[in-house]
Amino acid sequence: MATIRILFTFLATVATIANSAPATRGVEEQVEDSATPKHLDRQQRGEYLAPGVYIEEVSNFNGDQDDKRDFASDEERIPPKMRDEALDQDAKIIAKQFRWGFAASRRHLENQDMFNKFISTMENNDMFAGSAFSRTPGAPARIWIKGDCSKQDIDLGASEFITYTGLELKMTCGMRYSMKEQQERMDAIDKQLAAQGLMASSAVRPGDVILVTIIAPYDGMKIESDRVPSQAMEDSNDFDTLAEAAKAGQNFAAKSLLAGSTATTTDLTYGVFVSVVEESYEPVEANEHARGGRKVRSDTHQCTSGFSVERLSDGVTGIATAAHCTNMHTFDAEYPEGDFALYHKGEHDGTYGDMEWKTTGHVELPEYWANVNDKRYVNYRKTSFSNNDIVCVYSRMQGTRDCDYVYSTSTSQQGSKKLIAMDGYHTTGGDSGGPWSYSTTAAGIHKGYKTIWFKKRNTFSRVSYLDEALGVQVLLN
Repeated sequence: MATIRILFTFLATVATIANSAPATRGVEEQVEDSATPKHLDRQQRGEYLAPGVYIEEVSNFNGDQDDKRDFASDEERIPPKMRDEALDQDAKIIAKQFRWGFAASRRHLENQDMFNKFISTMENNDMFAGSAFSRTPGAPARIWIKGDCSKQDIDLGASEFITYTGLELKMTCGMRYSMKEQQERMDAIDKQLAAQGLMASSAVRPGDVILVTIIAPYDGMKIESDRVPSQAMEDSNDFDTLAEAAKAGQNFAAKSLLAGSTATTTDLTYGVFVSVVEESYEPVEANEHARGGRKVRSDTHQCTSGFSVERLSDGVTGIATAAHCTNMHTFDAEYPEGDFALYHKGEHDGTYGDMEWKTTGHVELPEYWANVNDKRYVNYRKTSFSNNDIVCVYSRMQGTRDCDYVYSTSTSQQGSKKLIAMDGYHTTGGDSGGPWSYSTTAAGIHKGYKTIWFKKRNTFSRVSYLDEALGVQVLLN
């Protein structure tokens, strides 16, 4: 058996894993739908609902001219890709986007699957405090542990991962908070700032760090951003600079805002860093509006379907999209079939993200559109996420597929919680509800974007929470 190469280190001695990918491409974002039906009249007028939540009118979405897919009339005949072919396709995209070789990119995705398998056995453990996969092919992976690592029984899962991948696994011990406790702290922080009349949202990062984005108030109240080394803002793979700043108590803005916390269970200031952004012509965060990856529409707006789903209680099938995609009643069928009706079954916008599901009266297939002319089977559901995981999004409106790194495994946005946030953003209005995936693995349902640590980042809901949220799961082939 291969020698287990686990480095037990404490936070102060862990070396920074420094390697970043080229900057990702950004596009102008649009808001497709409000969170609840009561805002529909305001959407059409293009009014502000609250600072940072801007609902703007979108041009005619009833025709196909806004859909960038240019399929032939026999699109139904395009065969779905199986896992190996789909993995090759994404490896080509990643190799080009990150300037890696094809073989290295493919192996990286396979190693990522093994790391996800390892992390899925740990996520619900009270000592688990975060994880980060290799930033580049062959680089170390990393996990954070609350308390003393010597007391944790994780050797078996670590051994399997290391033996299969040949990668080094770094373990950072002595964290104050588990991931569960970080999520509780994040919720408490958002509530306390809301009580002060501030519009804020938060994101968890490894190292006991919580990043809070506050929209500058209109009443003249002066709020400063926490000042930290520029490296912490520029390198999304740098987890240690803010962790060290937290230990040194250098988060003065957060301490000022959260002074006098009424919370009694935990400290709401440790490791919390505030960034203040100005609301301008462009919103700070926004939603973006059978088989997955098709257009769904109302009388005035459109979104995208995510994945086919089945109800756990009785096996009834349907499709999933985003809950903020209100009043979607028609599914864009594939030639030669005519468009058909959608029947609303349930929605959830809160603890487990932003998701809803509908039935169609037709046969829902375990397939999805991953890109223009790229139809795939759905063979797996992604059950765990780590920082630096690579996941891809299909922007139906732009006819593109882009892959990116996970930046935060738990973030809040407009009442939706436990969202995944990515390094950059790649989507536009009309993409809400669409599929995040890699290979033939279903990962998420697109929400939109938000500003975290001075940068716009895509956000989506985990498909693994469909069960808790709606009692359904992604339909597998």
